[in-house]
Amino acid sequence: MENYEKVNILLVDDNPANLLAQEAVLAELGQNLVCVNSGKEALKHLLEKDFAVILLDVSMPEMDGFELAELIRHRPSSAHIPIIFITALAMTEIEREKGCSLGAVDYIFSPVSPEILRAKVSVFVDMFRMQREVKRHAEELTELDQILEKHLEDVERLNQQLESANKELESFSYSVSHDLRNPLTVISLSSQMLMIGYADKLDEKGRDCVSRIQKATQRMTELIEALLALSRLKQQEIKSESVDLSTVTDAIARELKERDPDRQIEFIVEKGVITNGDGQFLQITMENLLGNAYKFTSKKPQSKIEFGVMSLESRGKEAGGRGQDGKAIYFVRDNGVGFDCSQADKLFTAFSRLHPASEFSGIGIGLATVQRIICRHNGRIWAEGKPNEGATFYWTLG
Repeated sequence: MENYEKVNILLVDDNPANLLAQEAVLAELGQNLVCVNSGKEALKHLLEKDFAVILLDVSMPEMDGFELAELIRHRPSSAHIPIIFITALAMTEIEREKGCSLGAVDYIFSPVSPEILRAKVSVFVDMFRMQREVKRHAEELTELDQILEKHLEDVERLNQQLESANKELESFSYSVSHDLRNPLTVISLSSQMLMIGYADKLDEKGRDCVSRIQKATQRMTELIEALLALSRLKQQEIKSESVDLSTVTDAIARELKERDPDRQIEFIVEKGVITNGDGQFLQITMENLLGNAYKFTSKKPQSKIEFGVMSLESRGKEAGGRGQDGKAIYFVRDNGVGFDCSQADKLFTAFSRLHPASEFSGIGIGLATVQRIICRHNGRIWAEGKPNEGATFYWTLG
């Protein structure tokens, strides 16, 4: 049985016998019964407590029930309390209307039926308890609303700070990149002029130094371009259109095969994989993921790269059970060098590399670009792999 907080019931009657009889009948309700024999004493208790219902004798000396009811109704703290008049006298229609105008919700005539009295009072007890619960929940909701409002203000402030920081970072990246281009151009042109105009005056070591300078400036130029491209991803608007990822993948696979026709590589592309998103950005995503797989399978005598979307049945078995939110999980899988899963968090960090540049060339920004594109599509990307056993990249789109 639930443990409810007791409510107060006020019994007002100048006859002690009547009070005892009412108290005995209502004791079964298990509530707090406050018994008084005068209007003045009733008013005193009404200042101290909140009552679910008042049982009020109409005929009392000094202050009758109607006078007391009028005073109760004029006090804001007690104006809402329902009043049940109890009387042994027959009442005229005028007296009944007067009682109703003073807030009487019911009349009970003596002798009182115990069952009727308990039933009527229990209704008001239940109503009072419900009102109290509603009030408590309303106060809790108000408090939660205030907390939520504060959190939203905090989020808004953080968003503004983040937006400001992003603008500063973009401005910094743009400025640095452009400021670096000029001296790099001078270095590159000077080294070319040195190689062309003074090649016969340079020994092998000198020509090697100039060649190193040209390669370093070329790589720095590529890094600057990649940094600018990564920065621009935040500024471009995301479009929503139907994109056939299977067709996109087939086209990229053909281009990759044409790079090295003698290489033994197999592309397995699931047909009819269509999604919604920005076609240009998803093209960049597939180019980076497939290009990444192409590069890291280059040491395999027989390379294999697979693209597809996971079926409903396999979602719980693969990818660590991810995708339970019902979104399609796309993947690119290869049989290349793989990686150590303990370092998976570094995969999507710009300019971070898990394999030496001497083994696999690249700038180290492709997967960071992919992650930003996926995030801008309200999706997520993760990877699984083992050293020398290949890697699989999974992603969802919002």
